[in-house]
Amino acid sequence: SNFTKLGIFSNFTQIGIDSNLSMVFPSEADFVSVDCASDYAIAQEELKKLPEELEPLAEASMFFALMVLAGCIVICGICCCCLCGGGRRSGYSKIGGVYAGPPVEAK
Repeated sequence: SNFTKLGIFSNFTQIGIDSNLSMVFPSEADFVSVDCASDYAIAQEELKKLPEELEPLAEASMFFALMVLAGCIVICGICCCCLCGGGRRSGYSKIGGVYAGPPVEAK
């Protein structure tokens, strides 16, 4: 069968953006062989640059995470100090005459 006439390759042959991207397949071709070595080389070069380009983003993300962690610690500390009151409870007073001896075993 002729793949070009059937439209199977039609979406991938004439992109129209750049002449380097458009490929003309012979009308009588049943199979097409494409060499992607140059595309692979370009992708490899871009991957080599990727760590250098992602480093500032990673540093910013780490800084943001540390600031969020520090903020959570500060807020938890403030909540504990304000709500717990250092173990003191307001509105309570000591009562006299309470047994303060050693524990007593029930019979």
